Amino acid sequence: MKCRVIGHRANTERWIRRYLKEGAHGIEIDIYMKEGSLEVGHPLDETKPILLRERISKALLGIHFNKGVNIIQAAHYSKGRILWLDLKDPGIYHDVLNIKEIRYDPSEIIITTRFHDEALEIKKKYPWAKVLLSMESLPPRILDLINDVRAEGISLKYEIAKKKPDLIRNLINNRIEIGLWVINDEDQLKKAINWGVKYIVTDFVSLALRYCEALTNN
Repeated sequence: MKCRVIGHRANTERWIRRYLKEGAHGIEIDIYMKEGSLEVGHPLDETKPILLRERISKALLGIHFNKGVNIIQAAHYSKGRILWLDLKDPGIYHDVLNIKEIRYDPSEIIITTRFHDEALEIKKKYPWAKVLLSMESLPPRILDLINDVRAEGISLKYEIAKKKPDLIRNLINNRIEIGLWVINDEDQLKKAINWGVKYIVTDFVSLALRYCEALTNN
């Protein structure tokens, strides 16, 4: 199975264009609710490290050098490709998935959510959307958890997956789809692809595509 390369945090027009120009299979954007409206972007949490490019983007947005996008524009850019939506707030999936462009423009919609109790409702109401559970760890009976909410798989930080590669392989053998982030290192790319991971979320699309092509064709 060939992996799919997803451009990480494509929350501005510049990054979307860059990733698509490099040939990404899809883009990942972050969605949250602000004052009753859906926003594209990564809400800045001062308790967590912030990417340098996010700090720069925030400054440039104020002087119109780095154009932001809304969710409909992101869907248009993703026409024929994967649109990966990382939901940062609970209860916003209705607002997101009721946007008609979300359903019809991209070739595939992936919803990642850390609000696992919402996953089953998403699958019942929007069966055309693929759901990956965002996880901070690999809990016991993880396969049961995934199956109970009818999710297709999990979204996981690479550093967590590397501690339990046998579990990752076992999940894949059970037809669970795995998305790993953020993989920007050659050695990490090789390991993830050899495990059989389906989705590689990266800042370096060209590099990831080269490894996906080389390692899955051998």
